Amino acid sequence: MDRQGFGIRLVALILDAIAFVILAVLVGIIFGGGAAISYRIGAPVPGHLMASLAGSLVGLAYWSTEIFRAASPGKMILGLKIGSETGAPATQNELVTRWVVKNSGSLIGLLAIIVGAVVPFFGMLLGWISALANLAIFVGCFLTLGQTRQALHDIIAHTAVYKVAAPAGFPVMPASPTMAPPPPPPAV
Repeated sequence: MDRQGFGIRLVALILDAIAFVILAVLVGIIFGGGAAISYRIGAPVPGHLMASLAGSLVGLAYWSTEIFRAASPGKMILGLKIGSETGAPATQNELVTRWVVKNSGSLIGLLAIIVGAVVPFFGMLLGWISALANLAIFVGCFLTLGQTRQALHDIIAHTAVYKVAAPAGFPVMPASPTMAPPPPPPAV
């Protein structure tokens, strides 16, 4: 298996972001938040508490596919899988550790929404901590440009992302080495 770096992992993230935005809009509409789920750091916009909570929970559930399937839907489409840094399949402990570290900002943000509804000051404080955690994970993603091709959350969890299969539907029909080449065009 070949470790994958920044480029293909970014494409997987973009695919995941598109799917997640669609889910977030649907959740926002269902829970009364409208087409956008917005909140102040640490305290939801009045009337949007349920939409903020539901949006956060849907996001965490979406990314939990990395625990149960060792890949997000975007990674699955591209034939990527999370494994141990040794190349062996990742253990459940490694996948959970990676998920918690990678989603630490969102987990703290969810706590900020809940606490902020009761004590706005502490919600705001947790919101800033959430933002810093997200910044650390974002910057840590650029570590995949290095030789080990591991993001910060991979380094902490002792995991890496590998190419395990061709993307779904690609190649459509691989050429057979025993097939004869097509005949030359007729002479004019």
